[in-house]
Amino acid sequence: MLLDSFIITRQEADLTLTAVLRQRLRLSWSQAKRLVLKRQIKLNNHIPGDPVMRMKVGMRIEVHGQHALPSRAVMPEEAEVSTARPAAKAKPQPKPNAANRPDSPRDASPRDRDRDRTASRDRDARAQSPRDDRPAKAKPTPGPKPTNPPRAPRPVPMLPSERIRYVDDFVVVVEKPAGMTTMRHAEEAAEFGERAKRFLPKTLADLIPPTIGTPDRKLISVHRIDRDTTGLVVFARNKIAAKSLMKQFREHTIERRYLALVRGKPTAGRIESHFIDDRGDGRRGSVITPGEQTQRAVTHVRIVEELGEFTLVECRLETGRTHQVRIHLGEMGCPLAGETVYDRPLHGAPLPDRSGAKRTMLHAAHLGFVHPETGSKMHWDSLLPNDMATLLEALRNPAAESAAAASQPADMLPAGILAGGIIAGAALTGEALANNAGDNGASTPANSSADDLHADDLDADDLDDDLDDDDDDDGLFIDRPLGTAADEDLDEWPEDDA
Repeated sequence: MLLDSFIITRQEADLTLTAVLRQRLRLSWSQAKRLVLKRQIKLNNHIPGDPVMRMKVGMRIEVHGQHALPSRAVMPEEAEVSTARPAAKAKPQPKPNAANRPDSPRDASPRDRDRDRTASRDRDARAQSPRDDRPAKAKPTPGPKPTNPPRAPRPVPMLPSERIRYVDDFVVVVEKPAGMTTMRHAEEAAEFGERAKRFLPKTLADLIPPTIGTPDRKLISVHRIDRDTTGLVVFARNKIAAKSLMKQFREHTIERRYLALVRGKPTAGRIESHFIDDRGDGRRGSVITPGEQTQRAVTHVRIVEELGEFTLVECRLETGRTHQVRIHLGEMGCPLAGETVYDRPLHGAPLPDRSGAKRTMLHAAHLGFVHPETGSKMHWDSLLPNDMATLLEALRNPAAESAAAASQPADMLPAGILAGGIIAGAALTGEALANNAGDNGASTPANSSADDLHADDLDADDLDDDLDDDDDDDGLFIDRPLGTAADEDLDEWPEDDA
């Protein structure tokens, strides 16, 4: 028999089925999982087989069984509906008549009736009296309506030009600041619609086109990094480049190295494990036995500098899975400074963090790939952002500064990333790009000139691709399509690759 049913709300979207049942029905993890395995749950009239499948807004869940369940929690959206009661019907009022009208002559006193008759005679006398011969006052002629001055065009948000490390007709390489998502999830864009997207925070993919002088030419995202992670990101500008870069991500030939500040003293070497979406407490993590739902993840860790109870490490990705660096270092017992998700064992307490970091101290410091058009090997290095560099300096000199200085804005250190005198904040023109082609931090082979890697006309091939996503930016790198019209044109898309 049907014991209960409810609809997935926006607050429950992206939770696992087990997590929703546990929260709604006030059950333990094992009890919620047992309901699914005993086929007592129906999801949109179908019996699900995976206890950790992710929920979407609007899904209907039915609970069947022979025994009553404890009183479940009511979500805020349901409470508004359930507590609202229809307004009581108003009693019909009797039609007025001579008996119940308050101003009926039957209820009036003789004095009132005499006063009414006198007032009626006065009105009749005024109506029959001749009109006043005075000329009527002329009505003022309305003048022209005041016109509002034209509104100044809204300023177009752009990135500081020094964050554009390289751009040509095929790719653009940028340095992402902390606190900004790389791109928008297709699900979020579909939920809010095109008109509502203008009220959402701008993503990195939104700000790049106007910065490089092509506001109407959208980019194709081939990977992304976390909202709080800083460093190098590459975007494709056409389908040829997208195919080439995704193939390199899928084959793990893209060079990616990260600098991470961790708690404790990790062990240098190679880490290999298999990830699962829910390790038992709603967090991603590693499992002992690989299966169909797991993903192989490999990270190479090198010690860069020991700083007392903290360590600066370099992580080179052999594969690229969601939160790969954060999970591997956290499971080693050395979570990132500022980490608040992967900083504890399964069902355990968070490990102490005395760094004072306001975000996860992770920076994409190196990026390298083969250019999709020229076949030349190109690579870039990125300096540490201000907050991470300040924290490292404080840890090197604890008597001079406090580690709490990490609360400074995460802007990049001034280092002349783009040579050639491009004005900060201005859109990059074709001429400016040509002036900076040979000195942008990329290694250009001797047998290829800068002209081979740049184009003066950035408006060639009008794109019809849009890889919008909102990035809640859960992935360290996710090299896969996130819902785009380009899906039909690209032969194959890579799997999760970071």
